[in-house]
Amino acid sequence: MFKDGHFRLGQLRGTELRLHWSLPVGAVVFGSLRFEPILWLAFLTVIVVHELGHAALVSALGLELSGVDLTGFGGHCRFRGNADALDQALIAWGGLVAQCLLLLGALLVGAVFGRATSHAGMAVEQAFIAINLWIIGLNLLPFAPLDGARAWRLFPELTARGWSMSRLVFYPLWRWADRRRRQRGAVPLAGAAATGTAESHSEPRRHTRSVPTVADTAERDAAEADDDIGEKPSAQAQRELAALLERIGDEAGRAKKRR
Repeated sequence: MFKDGHFRLGQLRGTELRLHWSLPVGAVVFGSLRFEPILWLAFLTVIVVHELGHAALVSALGLELSGVDLTGFGGHCRFRGNADALDQALIAWGGLVAQCLLLLGALLVGAVFGRATSHAGMAVEQAFIAINLWIIGLNLLPFAPLDGARAWRLFPELTARGWSMSRLVFYPLWRWADRRRRQRGAVPLAGAAATGTAESHSEPRRHTRSVPTVADTAERDAAEADDDIGEKPSAQAQRELAALLERIGDEAGRAKKRR
């Protein structure tokens, strides 16, 4: 149940769920060392949203999620499959983008309905805004095991591949669509991986046309020549013609002897 600093909760749809010992420590530290159960739950929600962002990118890139670890500064997604440097950078940004969406949602709620006045509301607001910003900033540091160690590789990868931001946005969508086509047994579009974008429909089927060989050309020319000459004589007509030529030859020979 407890191994390598992780407490194993179980499995959910084949994905192993584990809690790291730093998770309760992070909740207490970010909660200013006070007994704040609601704030701790809101802090846990921020961590879960962070990992859901990672998991969403893992799924979109066609990789198989094998485990999720929740820690006091974010977490870690374990997956199976071939992931290059660009894929790993995108997965790292997935958690940060999910936190930014949570932050934006909390700010919009505050702008529309006003700041929270109850103790529980202020605790949730603090976790979704202030603590959320702290975790985003912490994960942007370029040190392992923080997400910044892989996330900042995104921009050198884009420069090396000559990709624009629009191609980057559609790249996970293309990977997801390509995986769905493979599951349905369809043939993926050629060249889509090189450009980062792809059409969502399959190419129309084209009728193939065989290329004539040299033997086919010679046979066709012979047939055309036969058509120009006319029908070939039958076997009986050939025998009669041969006998006639033979008699003509005999008569010519006898006439020569008489002379």
